Amino acid sequence: MRRRTLLAALGTTLVAGCGGRRDPGPDTPDDGAETATITTAGTVTEAGTPAPTGTATASPTPAPTTTAGVPTHALGEPFAVDGAPTVAYTFHRLGTADRLGPIGREPDQGVFLVAECTVVNRGGSATAVPIESIALRGGVRRFARQDDTDAASADDRLDLPPLTDETMFSGVPLRGVLAYDVPSDPRNDLYVRITPPNADDPEHHVPVGSVARLPSL
Repeated sequence: MRRRTLLAALGTTLVAGCGGRRDPGPDTPDDGAETATITTAGTVTEAGTPAPTGTATASPTPAPTTTAGVPTHALGEPFAVDGAPTVAYTFHRLGTADRLGPIGREPDQGVFLVAECTVVNRGGSATAVPIESIALRGGVRRFARQDDTDAASADDRLDLPPLTDETMFSGVPLRGVLAYDVPSDPRNDLYVRITPPNADDPEHHVPVGSVARLPSL
Protein backbone atom coordinates (compact mmCIF):
# COMPACT_ATOMS: atom_id res chain seq x y z
CA MET A 1 0.00 0.00 0.00
CA ARG A 2 2.77 2.37 0.85
CA ARG A 3 4.59 1.49 -2.39
CA ARG A 4 1.46 2.31 -4.44
CA THR A 5 1.05 5.64 -2.72
CA LEU A 6 4.73 6.57 -3.45
CA LEU A 7 4.43 5.60 -7.14
CA ALA A 8 1.19 7.60 -7.49
CA ALA A 9 2.83 10.70 -6.03
CA LEU A 10 5.85 10.31 -8.30
CA GLY A 11 3.61 9.99 -11.38
CA THR A 12 1.75 13.16 -10.46
CA THR A 13 5.05 15.07 -10.24
CA LEU A 14 6.25 13.85 -13.68
CA VAL A 15 2.97 14.81 -15.33
CA ALA A 16 3.08 18.29 -13.80
CA GLY A 17 6.65 18.78 -15.08
CA CYS A 18 5.69 17.91 -18.67
CA GLY A 19 2.46 19.85 -18.72
CA GLY A 20 3.95 23.05 -20.17
CA ARG A 21 7.11 24.51 -21.77
CA ARG A 22 9.36 26.89 -19.85
CA ASP A 23 9.04 30.49 -21.06
CA PRO A 24 12.51 31.49 -22.24
CA GLY A 25 13.98 34.66 -20.84
CA PRO A 26 14.91 37.53 -23.12
CA ASP A 27 18.47 36.18 -23.53
CA THR A 28 17.64 32.42 -23.57
CA PRO A 29 16.95 30.66 -26.91
CA ASP A 30 13.69 28.78 -27.20
CA ASP A 31 14.58 25.12 -27.91
CA GLY A 32 11.47 24.65 -30.00
CA ALA A 33 11.69 27.90 -32.00
CA GLU A 34 13.34 28.41 -35.41
CA THR A 35 16.96 29.43 -35.31
CA ALA A 36 17.45 33.22 -35.57
CA THR A 37 20.31 34.96 -37.39
CA ILE A 38 21.70 38.31 -36.29
CA THR A 39 22.95 40.37 -39.21
CA THR A 40 25.83 42.80 -39.04
CA ALA A 41 23.32 45.62 -39.17
CA GLY A 42 21.75 44.38 -35.98
CA THR A 43 18.51 43.13 -37.66
CA VAL A 44 17.20 39.77 -36.42
CA THR A 45 15.61 37.56 -39.12
CA GLU A 46 14.57 33.96 -39.47
CA ALA A 47 17.21 31.57 -40.74
CA GLY A 48 17.45 31.52 -44.53
CA THR A 49 15.65 34.87 -44.92
CA PRO A 50 17.84 37.76 -46.25
CA ALA A 51 18.08 40.62 -43.83
CA PRO A 52 16.66 43.91 -45.12
CA THR A 53 19.24 46.51 -45.93
CA GLY A 54 19.30 49.30 -43.40
CA THR A 55 19.32 52.96 -44.32
CA ALA A 56 22.89 54.27 -44.32
CA THR A 57 23.65 57.39 -42.39
CA ALA A 58 24.52 60.21 -44.79
CA SER A 59 28.01 61.62 -44.48
CA PRO A 60 28.48 65.38 -44.24
CA THR A 61 28.68 66.92 -47.72
CA PRO A 62 32.20 68.24 -48.36
CA ALA A 63 32.82 71.69 -49.71
CA PRO A 64 32.28 71.68 -53.47
CA THR A 65 35.36 71.32 -55.60
CA THR A 66 35.78 71.36 -59.34
CA THR A 67 38.65 68.90 -59.14
CA ALA A 68 39.39 66.50 -56.32
CA GLY A 69 41.83 67.99 -53.86
CA VAL A 70 41.94 71.43 -55.48
CA PRO A 71 41.19 74.39 -53.17
CA THR A 72 37.94 75.97 -54.38
CA HIS A 73 36.63 79.37 -53.32
CA ALA A 74 33.29 81.14 -53.43
CA LEU A 75 32.66 84.74 -54.39
CA GLY A 76 33.69 87.07 -51.58
CA GLU A 77 36.09 84.52 -50.07
CA PRO A 78 39.73 85.72 -49.76
CA PHE A 79 42.48 83.22 -50.53
CA ALA A 80 46.21 83.34 -51.18
CA VAL A 81 48.22 81.67 -53.94
CA ASP A 82 51.78 80.89 -52.92
CA GLY A 83 54.59 82.25 -55.02
CA ALA A 84 57.24 84.90 -55.31
CA PRO A 85 55.42 87.00 -54.38
CA THR A 86 52.41 85.40 -52.74
CA VAL A 87 49.25 87.06 -54.08
CA ALA A 88 45.89 87.20 -52.27
CA TYR A 89 42.68 87.19 -54.31
CA THR A 90 39.03 87.95 -53.65
CA PHE A 91 36.55 87.56 -56.52
CA HIS A 92 33.57 89.79 -55.79
CA ARG A 93 31.36 89.58 -58.85
CA LEU A 94 30.87 87.66 -62.09
CA GLY A 95 28.64 88.88 -64.90
CA THR A 96 28.09 88.83 -68.63
CA ALA A 97 27.74 91.53 -71.26
CA ASP A 98 26.97 91.63 -74.98
CA ARG A 99 28.84 94.92 -75.30
CA LEU A 100 31.45 96.73 -73.21
CA GLY A 101 32.63 100.29 -72.94
CA PRO A 102 31.39 103.60 -74.31
CA ILE A 103 31.86 102.51 -77.94
CA GLY A 104 30.13 99.16 -77.42
CA ARG A 105 32.93 96.67 -78.00
CA GLU A 106 31.47 93.33 -79.09
CA PRO A 107 32.79 89.82 -78.35
CA ASP A 108 34.24 87.57 -81.03
CA GLN A 109 33.20 84.28 -79.42
CA GLY A 110 29.70 84.96 -78.14
CA VAL A 111 29.64 86.88 -74.86
CA PHE A 112 31.90 88.74 -72.45
CA LEU A 113 32.41 87.27 -69.00
CA VAL A 114 33.55 89.99 -66.61
CA ALA A 115 35.15 89.31 -63.23
CA GLU A 116 35.53 91.95 -60.52
CA CYS A 117 38.46 91.05 -58.29
CA THR A 118 40.76 92.42 -55.58
CA VAL A 119 44.42 91.41 -55.56
CA VAL A 120 46.98 92.04 -52.82
CA ASN A 121 50.72 91.70 -53.25
CA ARG A 122 52.11 90.07 -50.11
CA GLY A 123 55.69 90.39 -51.24
CA GLY A 124 58.14 93.20 -50.55
CA SER A 125 58.47 94.62 -54.08
CA ALA A 126 56.02 96.02 -56.60
CA THR A 127 55.05 93.67 -59.41
CA ALA A 128 52.51 93.34 -62.21
CA VAL A 129 49.28 91.40 -61.74
CA PRO A 130 50.05 87.83 -62.96
CA ILE A 131 47.43 87.79 -65.72
CA GLU A 132 48.97 84.74 -67.38
CA SER A 133 48.19 82.77 -64.19
CA ILE A 134 44.47 83.70 -64.14
CA ALA A 135 42.72 81.64 -66.82
CA LEU A 136 39.12 80.72 -67.53
CA ARG A 137 38.68 76.95 -67.92
CA GLY A 138 35.92 74.38 -68.39
CA GLY A 139 35.11 73.64 -72.02
CA VAL A 140 37.23 76.64 -72.97
CA ARG A 141 40.66 78.03 -72.15
CA ARG A 142 40.73 81.80 -72.19
CA PHE A 143 42.86 84.58 -70.79
CA ALA A 144 41.73 88.14 -70.17
CA ARG A 145 42.63 90.28 -73.19
CA GLN A 146 43.88 93.82 -72.86
CA ASP A 147 41.39 95.45 -75.28
CA ASP A 148 38.38 93.67 -73.80
CA THR A 149 39.43 94.49 -70.24
CA ASP A 150 40.10 98.13 -71.15
CA ALA A 151 36.56 98.33 -72.54
CA ALA A 152 35.18 96.81 -69.33
CA SER A 153 37.18 99.29 -67.26
CA ALA A 154 35.68 102.20 -69.19
CA ASP A 155 32.13 100.84 -68.89
CA ASP A 156 29.87 102.91 -66.64
CA ARG A 157 28.55 99.73 -65.03
CA LEU A 158 32.00 98.95 -63.64
CA ASP A 159 34.34 101.96 -63.61
CA LEU A 160 37.29 100.04 -62.19
CA PRO A 161 40.93 99.78 -63.35
CA PRO A 162 41.90 96.99 -65.77
CA LEU A 163 43.90 94.35 -63.91
CA THR A 164 45.60 93.43 -67.19
CA ASP A 165 47.61 96.66 -67.01
CA GLU A 166 48.13 97.40 -63.33
CA THR A 167 50.99 97.21 -60.84
CA MET A 168 50.52 95.70 -57.40
CA PHE A 169 52.35 97.51 -54.63
CA SER A 170 53.29 95.66 -51.49
CA GLY A 171 50.36 95.24 -49.11
CA VAL A 172 48.06 97.60 -51.05
CA PRO A 173 44.71 96.08 -52.15
CA LEU A 174 43.97 96.67 -55.82
CA ARG A 175 40.38 96.21 -57.00
CA GLY A 176 39.78 95.95 -60.72
CA VAL A 177 38.23 93.99 -63.57
CA LEU A 178 39.10 91.22 -66.00
CA ALA A 179 37.15 90.51 -69.20
CA TYR A 180 37.05 87.17 -71.04
CA ASP A 181 35.61 86.61 -74.51
CA VAL A 182 33.90 83.19 -74.34
CA PRO A 183 31.41 81.07 -76.29
CA SER A 184 27.86 81.42 -75.03
CA ASP A 185 27.39 77.63 -74.98
CA PRO A 186 25.36 76.91 -71.82
CA ARG A 187 26.88 73.41 -71.57
CA ASN A 188 30.28 74.75 -70.53
CA ASP A 189 30.82 74.45 -66.78
CA LEU A 190 33.34 77.24 -66.31
CA TYR A 191 35.74 78.10 -63.50
CA VAL A 192 38.57 80.55 -62.95
CA ARG A 193 41.87 78.74 -62.50
CA ILE A 194 44.72 80.52 -60.71
CA THR A 195 48.04 78.73 -61.01
CA PRO A 196 51.06 79.40 -58.76
CA PRO A 197 54.55 80.11 -60.15
CA ASN A 198 55.83 76.91 -58.59
CA ALA A 199 54.22 73.83 -60.16
CA ASP A 200 54.55 71.95 -56.85
CA ASP A 201 52.19 74.40 -55.11
CA PRO A 202 48.41 73.88 -55.45
CA GLU A 203 46.34 75.77 -57.99
CA HIS A 204 43.08 77.41 -56.91
CA HIS A 205 39.62 77.44 -58.51
CA VAL A 206 36.68 79.84 -58.40
CA PRO A 207 33.52 78.17 -59.79
CA VAL A 208 31.65 80.11 -62.48
CA GLY A 209 29.18 77.62 -63.94
CA SER A 210 27.31 78.23 -67.16
CA VAL A 211 27.41 81.73 -68.64
CA ALA A 212 23.68 81.33 -69.28
CA ARG A 213 23.09 81.41 -65.51
CA LEU A 214 25.21 84.47 -64.76
CA PRO A 215 23.54 87.86 -64.28
CA SER A 216 24.07 90.60 -66.81
CA LEU A 217 26.09 93.62 -65.75
